[in-house]
Amino acid sequence: MLLTLKTNYNQNPLNILSLFFIFMLLTIFNFSCKTDNIESGIKGVVKYGEGNCSLDPSFWYYNSYSGYVYLIQENVKDTLSASYNSLNLYSDSTYCNNGNFLISLNPGNYYLFIKEYPIFGNDQKVTVYYNQLSEKEFFIYKCI
Repeated sequence: MLLTLKTNYNQNPLNILSLFFIFMLLTIFNFSCKTDNIESGIKGVVKYGEGNCSLDPSFWYYNSYSGYVYLIQENVKDTLSASYNSLNLYSDSTYCNNGNFLISLNPGNYYLFIKEYPIFGNDQKVTVYYNQLSEKEFFIYKCI
């Protein structure tokens, strides 16, 4: 036996309004689950460029970076060789999409690097605090 339920929403405008309200609540709840629910970590933007470093830096051009970014703790970095392979093994990583990334990390000092340019400077250094999301914009320029 097949049971069917027929409802005519045109009879009562409150039914349409209530469905709209429920839809809006579900939409808001869905997006609220996708916010930055990270206790400690980094929310960042990475811009990457390549070119002639003898030019004035005001002429350097950067694009939003898409690829993996790696974050290594400062005290770990100081004990390793500078090769990408050794750095990669002891780093946390996440995908950076169109320049934007978000990663959960333990509190401490970190350096950000990318495979194309595993070089560390003060511009790539960031501090993560307990129960706080650090935000930073990184500019990486590779001299060719």
